[in-house]
Amino acid sequence: MAGCGCLCSSHINFHDRSIGTSRKPKLEITDPQRRTLKEIRRIIDGRGFPPSIKEIAESLGISHASAHEQVSQLVRKGYLKREPRMARGLAITEKALNIDRAVKQVGDD
Repeated sequence: MAGCGCLCSSHINFHDRSIGTSRKPKLEITDPQRRTLKEIRRIIDGRGFPPSIKEIAESLGISHASAHEQVSQLVRKGYLKREPRMARGLAITEKALNIDRAVKQVGDD
């Protein structure tokens, strides 16, 4: 295999699978994620600190696993930030605040 110049079948198959088959991550926010973000913001605005995943799930009427996944996706997309080693360590990012401003501007027109 040494010196095969990447022409052996195992290397060709590896490269064929890796070209064009990976899904590109969606960076736009989905409707359920938007509802989750809006609810987190409502809770923070109302009491001054972020909700737990359990509270998010109960408030939205979804499973704990779904709430956890939505929060994870919002973190990955840059709308939420997790504060390390902190209970209820969620923070809304500037990116999320910009979405709210854009929605309000469209609604005002």
